[in-house]
Amino acid sequence: MSQNRHETDALAETQLISAIPPQGPAKPPEQTESDPLAATESVSTPRSPTPAAQPKPPAAPQPPSQPSAPAPSISEVLGRQQSAPDSETPQRRRPRLSVQYDFIAPVPETRAPNVQREPIPVPPEFFTPRRAKDEAAQASAAAETKAPAKPDTEKDKPEKPDDGGFSSGPPKWQEHVPFDETGVLLRPEALRHHAMQAETELMSVIKVDTVDDGSEAAKVQRPGFWTGAWPRRALLTIILLVQAILSLRNNNTAFEDEALYLYSGHLELGHLLFGTSTGTDFWTYFSGAPTLYPVLGAVADQIGGLFAARLLSLAFMLGVTALLYLITRRMFGTRAALCAAGLYCCGEATIFVGGLATYDAPALFLLALSAWIVVRFAEKTLPLYLLAAFPLGLAVGTKYAALMFVPVVILLALFASMPRFGAMAWIRPVALTVAVGFVIFAELKIAGPTALTGVQSTTTNRAQGANSASYVLDYAAQWGGCAFVVSLFGAVSLIRLPTTHRHAALPTARWQRIGLAVLLAGTALLAPAYQVYLHTAVSLQKHVAFGLFFAAPLAGYGLVRLVGPHFHRVQVGIGVCVLTFALGMGQSIGMFHVWPNSNALIAAIVKYQQPNANYLVGADEVAIYGLRGDPDAEPAQFSNTFFFAYTTAKGQPLTGNAAYTAAIAAGYFRIIAYTGNDSPGVEQVIAEDLYRNRDYRLVAKIPEVVSSGQGSWTTYYYVWVRR
Repeated sequence: MSQNRHETDALAETQLISAIPPQGPAKPPEQTESDPLAATESVSTPRSPTPAAQPKPPAAPQPPSQPSAPAPSISEVLGRQQSAPDSETPQRRRPRLSVQYDFIAPVPETRAPNVQREPIPVPPEFFTPRRAKDEAAQASAAAETKAPAKPDTEKDKPEKPDDGGFSSGPPKWQEHVPFDETGVLLRPEALRHHAMQAETELMSVIKVDTVDDGSEAAKVQRPGFWTGAWPRRALLTIILLVQAILSLRNNNTAFEDEALYLYSGHLELGHLLFGTSTGTDFWTYFSGAPTLYPVLGAVADQIGGLFAARLLSLAFMLGVTALLYLITRRMFGTRAALCAAGLYCCGEATIFVGGLATYDAPALFLLALSAWIVVRFAEKTLPLYLLAAFPLGLAVGTKYAALMFVPVVILLALFASMPRFGAMAWIRPVALTVAVGFVIFAELKIAGPTALTGVQSTTTNRAQGANSASYVLDYAAQWGGCAFVVSLFGAVSLIRLPTTHRHAALPTARWQRIGLAVLLAGTALLAPAYQVYLHTAVSLQKHVAFGLFFAAPLAGYGLVRLVGPHFHRVQVGIGVCVLTFALGMGQSIGMFHVWPNSNALIAAIVKYQQPNANYLVGADEVAIYGLRGDPDAEPAQFSNTFFFAYTTAKGQPLTGNAAYTAAIAAGYFRIIAYTGNDSPGVEQVIAEDLYRNRDYRLVAKIPEVVSSGQGSWTTYYYVWVRR
């Protein structure tokens, strides 16, 4: 009965696991009387089937008194993977790989008293190799300890190396996972459930991480050339290099404003260091504090002359472009940031201000720094945005006209923080206004009452000009019209964004986005509108750079939307960039030749100068700066054609044209030089007096080519010397 039962078990095993691939050649049995395993190994060890092998026919039916045992179920077959205890299997077995896994539910064990079956290994991708190796070593050591001693016949045989139960190495996972006879994979339910759960979790993670609705915020997160750290830094470096080249190619002698600020800076520096007198109260008519940029520019001029002072302005403007990139990238994404920086660096105003040694570049840099601070810390709960109050106060002190852009930065702090704090964001503009007011009040207290006089005379109560509104607007359009039009398209695109957009730094409410668009695009119109009110185009080419800085983020975003998400309209973007580059390169170099070269004038003054002599020059700042350090050409010896006061020999004080006529008649000036363009009315009176006066003679008529937006022409320096 026992033998029949063994045969029935073998038949059931053959039917259920007949599709298991061969696992190497079977070990030849050795039937000896001293080997008690011979009878069982022929039944328990599965043989390698041949292609022609067929399942064994069922055994002959037994008498009714000895019924056959029922065929074991799949659970019973799988349960036989668990090896029987040593107490029930006294025969010696070869060490086999036996690994238990925490995530596989144990199968109920069904023992057959005299049957040993090979364990079915688990696919290797579901366990850690090191863990399996350690557990296999532990199981092998335990089997060696508990196994009975070999018979004498076995001791004389050479031992084969332990191959884990496989003669040709571990099989592939397809070779030891059970299949049914139809080829369908039979995977334990617990293992299959675990694998499906892991795949579901992986797919959910992938789905969350790849949410992309086509917005710029989603594009920023895409891996690629534009969003890589080194590529975008390389592109920004190229943009800054182009800006530097465009600014450095413009070259001319010192402009009137440059000469004034630099030589006054030398005087203020001497006053601060040695207590010497400046001779003039620059606070009363400067449009910026004479102790801020003029001193800094004088230090650079002391090191490397006018070129070093202009390099200082270029460094400030490169910083402005870099800060513009950082602000735009945080608000609109990397592509918009690169486009904004590219458009702004090629602008006429940017190139011109970057090559001019005036306080416009440092004032704009301080405004850009404050704008970056309020955007950078818009999501922080700590009041780090209040750090912007210090650069804002210094910007106003550096250039008084920067005061009109302070409310823009304050409102930018409001709109930048609304996506994070909602209604609580209104605290920020209030707190920042108080902080900026405190800083400006402290600056006025330190400077004294004369500083307020300078603010009123040069900024708030500036004299009215004679330029029409159409002339001022046309002039402004030449300098920033292209970038402003693109910023309007960006403003429309910003307003039309859905409320479900994924720009984390932009408000979701439409009215908030309308306010932000009007704030950024409208700032470009502040300076032109103010100068239309004053009817003057003086310094408009420099003030345009301030407004375009705040409109540039919208311009970059608008250019990205014009080109399209996959460069569908790339020709439009190329056209805008080429137009901006061409206008910036041409108009900026033209603006650097609006004033004549003063080298020949300086040489003529040096030729005819005398100690303690007086000189009348149309723009005396240029001559004073060009002759700085000359003991025979101190600043007090020079007068200009803008204002002059003279006291006659009889003690009569005179001003205006009468003062010039009386001084020329008395031979007060040793050298008189003018062009007829600085103060045309006054210089015409001076020319008539000189032609009638026989004490003066014309010694030089120096031609200089000047240019502007209307073309180029030749102007002349007229140099008269007293006989």
